Amino acid sequence: MPGCCCVMFLRFYRFYRDRAENDDGPPQQESCGRSFVQTCKRFGTVFSKIWVQAVSVWFVFFVSLTCFPGLWSQVKKINIGVHDDYFAPVFCFLSFNLMAFLGNLTSEVIKKPGPRFVWIPILLRGLFIPFFVLCNYKPATRIFPVIISNDYVFIIGSAFMAYTSGYYSSLNMMYGPKLVEPEMAGTAGMIMAFCLVLGIGTGVNFSLAVGKAVSPI
Repeated sequence: MPGCCCVMFLRFYRFYRDRAENDDGPPQQESCGRSFVQTCKRFGTVFSKIWVQAVSVWFVFFVSLTCFPGLWSQVKKINIGVHDDYFAPVFCFLSFNLMAFLGNLTSEVIKKPGPRFVWIPILLRGLFIPFFVLCNYKPATRIFPVIISNDYVFIIGSAFMAYTSGYYSSLNMMYGPKLVEPEMAGTAGMIMAFCLVLGIGTGVNFSLAVGKAVSPI
């Protein structure tokens, strides 16, 4: 009897072992492949609904990180009565962070323009790049003359750039997940976050290229 039980046990074990290998293996691999394809399709579907907001977030941070701090911090004062040691810390770093914070707060109250046309003012923000280049940026080594030689114009333009950076970045980050179904809001948030990081990376590197073009030395 013990030997018979062992034989039956072995047959039982082998039967379900072979069944697991032959039946469970391929469907599991197929399920993994199908899951990956479905994930890609999900991201594609969500991106097709929020691509305006995603690209807008990228461009907001691309322009902001191109200008700040690479270009902005290298602009020297001309006629404002502030000591050189305080000009950059106050009118660059403090100004940007303060105005961007106010822009973030404003987006909680005012949401204009809507998701459909928000890209228009964001695209116009690209003009801030030549604006800072035409200011007193690297005056000692630049290869063409300074066009904007008034410090107050530079300060006002800088404050406006920082304010719109905070405002439009927050606005688009709020718009994106709201344009898809609730169960896809998380995927939309991931896409928006990726575009944000991409904008930072491309903006910082483009700032270096602009600096070399203006002042090769």
